[in-house]
Amino acid sequence: MPMEKVDTHLIQVVPLDVFRNDMMVKTVFRHDTEVSVGHISQSLDARGKLRLFSVSKVGGNRVTIDFTYPLAGKTLYYYVVVREIQSSDRQEEI
Repeated sequence: MPMEKVDTHLIQVVPLDVFRNDMMVKTVFRHDTEVSVGHISQSLDARGKLRLFSVSKVGGNRVTIDFTYPLAGKTLYYYVVVREIQSSDRQEEI
C-alpha cells in the first residue's frame, strides 16, 4: 500500500485547554468529555466555516489535531443502480 502524503499545514498542536475553554469547540467537547486519539469533531475556521478534524495524538497538556479530510488517500468503491436507460435516438427537450 503506498504511503500517504501528509500536508503539514493541516496538522496543528494545540493546548488541551482549547478543548475546555475555546468557544469554537466548546459545544463539541464538554468539560466532562475525555479528549482521545481518533475522536472526530468539527471547529470553526477563521472565516466562520465548520471544519472537520480528528485527534491524532494526546500528550500531557497538548493535543495534535489533523484537518485532513477523512477520506483523503482512500480508495472509494461505489454501488450503482441503473434505474432507467434512455434511447440515444430520442431528442432531448430544451
